[in-house]
Amino acid sequence: MSFTEVIIPSFKQDSNTRGLMQKVWPTASSVFHRTPAIQSGLAGQVLLDNGSSVGDGVKLMCLFEWESHEGFKSFLSSQEFETFIGQIGSLLLKPATPQLFKTNRAVRYLQPSPVTEILRLQADPHYPRDNAWEQLIATIEAHSGHTHQSLCGHSVNLEEELWLGIVTWDSLESRDAIRRRPEVTASIRNLMRGQEPDIVIVEVESFIAPLIWIFGT
Repeated sequence: MSFTEVIIPSFKQDSNTRGLMQKVWPTASSVFHRTPAIQSGLAGQVLLDNGSSVGDGVKLMCLFEWESHEGFKSFLSSQEFETFIGQIGSLLLKPATPQLFKTNRAVRYLQPSPVTEILRLQADPHYPRDNAWEQLIATIEAHSGHTHQSLCGHSVNLEEELWLGIVTWDSLESRDAIRRRPEVTASIRNLMRGQEPDIVIVEVESFIAPLIWIFGT
């Protein structure tokens, strides 16, 4: 099992903040490379947030692979993290809430993808949602004709436990077409069991350091 952090900070959207971000981010984000407990990471721009287009706005999503839950907690209480927050805190609309999940695969298993779907649901201890997820992925792959990178797991640091599923797609168009197939629709219903999911669609570019392109003017 692996530990996967999902974090989607809310940045201010004015041009002044974007300009400051271009200056601040390269130095601030270097802390992630200097943290041994972080094994790998991916990040990118959110395209759709629960079906709504982000448009020209800046909405960043980061995925980190942690060596352990303890390493994650130690970083959040470290001087390095305090310095990082001091550097970017004024650029945020509100404090971000990191969500850590124990997942069946590591972030390093995922590759940058033009469409990465991140789905979160309230956890149900009485329902084997991991099995339903694997069935859904198998059904998707049967219709697409190729493998889709994916992982799933349960939160370990939240008061209300969440379930996480991540899957990559070739494009928004192929995602929409495959999700309309009756067998896939049935598998999605089986996974959701009547819950309203929190779904973000992200264009994942690379590891976190080169993400300055997001904040270009």
